[in-house]
Amino acid sequence: MPPTIIIRRRNEGRRHGGNKVTRVVQVLLAALVVLGLAIAGVTASSILAFIGAYSYFARDLPVPEQVEERVLTSFQTTRIYDRTGQHLLYEVISPEGGDRTIVPLSDIPIYLRQATIALEDRTFYTNPGGVNVEGIVRAFWNNLHGLPVQGGSSITAQLVRNVVMDPEERFALSYERKIKEVILSYELTQRYSGREGRDRILEWYLNTVYYGNNAYGVEAAAKVYFGKHAKDLSLAEATMLANIPQYPAKNPIDNPQDAKARQGLTLKAMVEQGYITAEEADAAYRAELPKPPERGGIRIEAPHFVMYILKALEERYGKRAVYGGGLKVITTLDYDLQNTVQNIVTSTVRSWPASANAHNAAAVVIRPTTGEILAMVGSVDYFDTSIDGQCNMAVEPRQPGSSFKPYTYAAAFEQGYNPATMVEDKRTAFGQPFAAPYVPENFDRSYHGNMPLRRALACSYNIPAVLLLNRIGIDSAVDMAHRLGITTIRDRTSIGLSVTLGAAEIPLVDHTYGFSVFANHGVMAGVPVPPQRREPGYRELDPVCILQVTDGRGRVLDDFLGPVRKQVLDPQVSYQIWSVLSDNAARTPAFGPVNALVASRPAAAKTGTTNENWDCWTMGFNPQVTVGVWVGNADHSPMGSWYGAIAAAPIWNQIMEQCFKSLAPVDYIQPPQMKWVEVDLETGALPGSGKTRVKDVFAEGWEPVSNKKVHMDIAICRASGKLATPDCPPDEVEHRSYDLYPTANGQWVRSLKDPQPPTEYCDVHKPH
Repeated sequence: MPPTIIIRRRNEGRRHGGNKVTRVVQVLLAALVVLGLAIAGVTASSILAFIGAYSYFARDLPVPEQVEERVLTSFQTTRIYDRTGQHLLYEVISPEGGDRTIVPLSDIPIYLRQATIALEDRTFYTNPGGVNVEGIVRAFWNNLHGLPVQGGSSITAQLVRNVVMDPEERFALSYERKIKEVILSYELTQRYSGREGRDRILEWYLNTVYYGNNAYGVEAAAKVYFGKHAKDLSLAEATMLANIPQYPAKNPIDNPQDAKARQGLTLKAMVEQGYITAEEADAAYRAELPKPPERGGIRIEAPHFVMYILKALEERYGKRAVYGGGLKVITTLDYDLQNTVQNIVTSTVRSWPASANAHNAAAVVIRPTTGEILAMVGSVDYFDTSIDGQCNMAVEPRQPGSSFKPYTYAAAFEQGYNPATMVEDKRTAFGQPFAAPYVPENFDRSYHGNMPLRRALACSYNIPAVLLLNRIGIDSAVDMAHRLGITTIRDRTSIGLSVTLGAAEIPLVDHTYGFSVFANHGVMAGVPVPPQRREPGYRELDPVCILQVTDGRGRVLDDFLGPVRKQVLDPQVSYQIWSVLSDNAARTPAFGPVNALVASRPAAAKTGTTNENWDCWTMGFNPQVTVGVWVGNADHSPMGSWYGAIAAAPIWNQIMEQCFKSLAPVDYIQPPQMKWVEVDLETGALPGSGKTRVKDVFAEGWEPVSNKKVHMDIAICRASGKLATPDCPPDEVEHRSYDLYPTANGQWVRSLKDPQPPTEYCDVHKPH
């Protein structure tokens, strides 16, 4: 019942000449008598008259065990660490709660415990049933006589109030609340009895009580006011903290003078109760205390990675657990590498001339064999609003330019094309329904004639890439990108042949993950995609960003014991991509012999630049590390004459070299079932006399076996226009004749110059 009603009824009784006690007061007295009798050990028959009142107020209260559960499961601060668990990246402070970390009583200094008892409940270890009888009687007497309302709650009762009651009831000055506190305090001390039980209650209290400035519990308070752990508090610091729960506003930050005065009262109480000597109290009062740590601003390291982690945690455990569950999160982040990558990105971008108009960059480092994200830099400066620094460009989809081409070439190699397949780089117009023909151009606005696909990809010529995509089919390249980890490019109706030149937007982290599959011999390593995000045709694994998660009670919720591995691409195809992208001789016609794609160890790399110079990329790898770099402006404003090879590539090179410092040299091992075969550069068949020859790598079975064409009858499905399968109805199958160079597996040498059968199988007719 609200105190105003109690007082009004009491005053009305006095006006009518009576000294009657209101029914509420009678109930309170009844409850107190019940407890007194119970504590005194009186028989059950003696308390039957009061059992109704006791039952009435106890009916909605939790059992004592639930108090412990609520202490341990109420909000705590989630903390995110690097992979060693030694570097704290971020503390997730609940916007609806505050900062709180549970610590055992052994980590709470004896001085702080004694100071709290001296101020709050000097009979804590001896009072009957966890009830401060003297305080309750005093408070009751004052209330009865209209004197100022006073406390009187024991430490046990305060714990009950803080943990069990909702805020509205917690701060109400009503007898009903007091009765509930008394009942549950009694039951709590019966369940947790003796000195050990009282120690547990004190531990719970000191971990839940509010110390002002969003600090709940002594560990958070020690950090907020003194920048240290609770176990390291001195007597002077402990007595400064102990008085705050009574008056949270009178703390060393907001009201240092009053806080100092109350420290003196605390020390005096400790002397009076024999905890310390007068000399110790005087020394503590005179001791100079450290200044509270500066407030304001976000204390966070690797901020974009932390936000990436928070999103992953919310997906796994929900917001309530993340923002109040006291999770301890060990991530995959390599702290030293992260700082180095950030410095490389920031210093490089800030060294560019103003004419570059390039103000931002991002980088991701992934370990291919495990799928672990070792570093993620989302911008030059997270706190720089002029560049939209808080926008994580490592996860924002952007056009990848020519760095997308390896997905197209991988799809082609999977269909039997190879690095020695000839293509003609010349002006070519591609018809489009209801639109003008599409006429791609090379970056240098020139044409380069006949060349093998090795040179076409290494030099990043656009026209050959479009010719190749037109031959193998747009869906083949997009499906390959999805299989290797790209989660965007969803509207097939809005893309065309320009997708091979990077016209569709993809996130840097996905792109880096995709290239890690090339680095890992076609094996994707990671953790399963959560069920709610699984989609047919898209990746089944995610990159790894979390190594371990424990809850506020120390229970392990997640423990990364090793990656799931899935072979998503033939190792022979991965090796062909590696062979081309690590071939500096093949890229020399476009990049020159000395370029930023050449590292101190063999490494594969691919650049990309978009129209209007909106985006610059360099993606690259060796078997141990995959690095992706994006350069541009978050607001899509165009850069100057800036492109991937001179903007993103130097950053990529520096990061790769930094990674190499901690890695022993390894080779990219050629997988089994591959052959280096000398072929005729013009035909792709075995060489004839006097022909230009080149030696290149083939998946076994796809190597040519003759330099003479043979007549082949090819079954093609009319419905799909692709190679017929046994599922195609006979009346839908037609046979076409071709003169082709044979291969060892009974297929034919793929060509982009001569008429060829389709290379994909029918996807219209499915097995019954």
